[in-house]
Amino acid sequence: MFGQNNQPKILARISLEQFEDVLSYIDYENIDHDTITLIGVSKGAEYALMAIKAMIRRLKVIVIR
Repeated sequence: MFGQNNQPKILARISLEQFEDVLSYIDYENIDHDTITLIGVSKGAEYALMAIKAMIRRLKVIVIR
């Protein structure tokens, strides 16, 4: 969620806005929520912890390392 076009060059602040866009896409495409797994490693683990609140009913497995 950083270093790409229209994104910050470095990861300094984690925003859930892009994650909410992904959730909207998943709902729009009618993807089975039981098939989605969120894995966070290093700084991504912090992001995953923040995402749990928004995703708790949509994810079957969350791995934090």
